[in-house]
Amino acid sequence: MNAEHPTTDDGTLDVSSSRLSGSRLIHGVRSGAKDVGDLNLFDFLSGFALIVLAGLVPTVGGVPTQELLIGVLVFIAFFRTPAHQLRVTRNLVPVFAGGFIFIAIVSATAVSTPDASEWKMRLLRIAATTVYAYCLATDRINLKATVYGFAAALVLNVPANYVFGLAYSDSYGEFLTGFISDKNVAGLAYCVLGVLFFAYQKTRVSQGLAAAGAMGALYLTGSRTSMAAFAFAALWIVLSPKLPNIVKWALALGMFWVIEYIENNFAQAGAFEDRQGSDILRNRIDAASEIKVNEAPWYGNGLGEAYVYLDDRTWFFHNSFWTAQVEGGYPWLILVLLLTLFAMGRPFKSLMSRDQLVAQALAVAILLCASRLGEVFFTLFWGLAMAYAMQSERTDAGLVKRMEEEGSDLRPLATQPARSKKRGGGQSIKS
Repeated sequence: MNAEHPTTDDGTLDVSSSRLSGSRLIHGVRSGAKDVGDLNLFDFLSGFALIVLAGLVPTVGGVPTQELLIGVLVFIAFFRTPAHQLRVTRNLVPVFAGGFIFIAIVSATAVSTPDASEWKMRLLRIAATTVYAYCLATDRINLKATVYGFAAALVLNVPANYVFGLAYSDSYGEFLTGFISDKNVAGLAYCVLGVLFFAYQKTRVSQGLAAAGAMGALYLTGSRTSMAAFAFAALWIVLSPKLPNIVKWALALGMFWVIEYIENNFAQAGAFEDRQGSDILRNRIDAASEIKVNEAPWYGNGLGEAYVYLDDRTWFFHNSFWTAQVEGGYPWLILVLLLTLFAMGRPFKSLMSRDQLVAQALAVAILLCASRLGEVFFTLFWGLAMAYAMQSERTDAGLVKRMEEEGSDLRPLATQPARSKKRGGGQSIKS
């Protein structure tokens, strides 16, 4: 059979098969165009601006533009009616609040070192990112439109870096940064947005294009950890539905071991053979960071202390678990991990909807990135992943069943159809 032109058994051209393939492609294009056309324009532009505008104008009046925009968006969101009401993950609000009070007390009472970041600004950004995630989860700010806005900005980011020369920093050479300040931050962005954009695609063709585009951009960032995290997230989506819980989490632990093994044995293989110098520096930073982790008290040194001083300059940690431990000790580290796992991972849940499966894949990506990147938790991209995970509870089979049995007073995610339709819906794909 001709691979390019399907034929029948007698060797004649199979016109019906060709027409069917063409109709599927046309249907996919139309479906994708309709999805884009239904998006709320303001929320789409807000996601776009958080990458592009924040990259072109890093600060306004001494305040980081991205943080300023998040504050404005949260303020606007409070005047909007939520399209969804969270049932389970809203219970995390007092836990977040307790954690913020704890880390504020630790930071206020600790003696700051000379090169530490301003802890009050860092705490404000952490709190604002969390509130922003809840605004997205309840669709006060439409999550799907925001994700598409981020995705459009990250697509533009490639020609902006290589064609228009709008690289934020020249220190990363040919690696993709563009509107984003750091190649590892860019790697985290393309990893998380790659999974999220994939989740909203309805056809195999669009899903394949989303995955291929994300992996291509990740390669350009040169972030090996983010590339591996995205690949493992995709593997999780494929394999985990077929596995019992205990095997799934053995698989998750195995992924951490594989990343560590590759890092120790193949870090300079193939296209990365010229990375020896930067890897030596990274190992020195890790060694100094580990000393600081071991010297920190059990309650931490306060926000902004996750840095080391080498070669007459400061370097941030390259491990988000160490960052959390140095800043808030074991209580803060455990709290961050439990909140992330409860919202995204649902480690003891066996019956999963497709949306919840994607949320688990996001947990895999976030935690794997956190093992080798210095600031992952409470970043903007962590917030987007948390928002999707919290919103996925509306597809929880147990809550939906209880709603059917006990009536409309118990709703896993109460939806207001008219309001949701007006603002772009934000419905996740259903399998």
